[in-house]
Amino acid sequence: MTKICKVCKQEKDLSVFYSRVRAGGRTDYYGECIACNRQRRGRPALEQRVRFVVERTATHKKCNQCKQMLSYGSFWETHGVRSKDGHQGKCKKCAVLWGRKHGATDHGRKVKAASDKRWRANLIVGSLVWWKKKYYYSRYRNNYLYQCSWVELMRMYMKNPFCSYCKVSLQPNEIHFDHKMPRSRGGGSGVENLCVTCAPCNRLKWNQTDEEFKQFLLVYTSRIAELTKLKLVQKQEEKTSV
Repeated sequence: MTKICKVCKQEKDLSVFYSRVRAGGRTDYYGECIACNRQRRGRPALEQRVRFVVERTATHKKCNQCKQMLSYGSFWETHGVRSKDGHQGKCKKCAVLWGRKHGATDHGRKVKAASDKRWRANLIVGSLVWWKKKYYYSRYRNNYLYQCSWVELMRMYMKNPFCSYCKVSLQPNEIHFDHKMPRSRGGGSGVENLCVTCAPCNRLKWNQTDEEFKQFLLVYTSRIAELTKLKLVQKQEEKTSV
């Protein structure tokens, strides 16, 4: 298929026109060809462009900045798809100088880290901002979305600030939100399937339901009580024998 360029008034193939895909899969072509478009913008023609070729060997590579042939150990490794040899274009020395010139310095990173640490230290535990940050941080760390808002989680804790299993009182920075029916067994992340727990109970529960874990705790605590009774009896027998 062909089209007439609006600038040079020549009939040319559609392959020499810029194109864009509209909604629905329809393809539109620019009114001017690529050569006229580049000439209007002051760009060189496609045939006149100088391609940048990276000089490299099996063990060495040419730096884009200082133009020196250096070993691959002098370049930072990169995992980007644009790197054919797995290394950056600039050597380590040139990359550091370029970073200092453009503001990417170690001092800037240290200042930012110190400001973040100061902000976290001034954040009041249990405040509304703290609850909001905890909600989004836990959602990012656990890689899943809560099916409720951070306000509902805060109200859940305010209503019952104790562990749902061992009944230990918890501070806001000590709580964990546990799924009554585990997500691995089809449970959701809504308020009706969440409960406030302490860290040990949350880790010990693993993928059990809340009823299964409560039954497990009864058996577990009864065993510990029997062991403590046996130890007390043995100590009393040792004292009487002496």
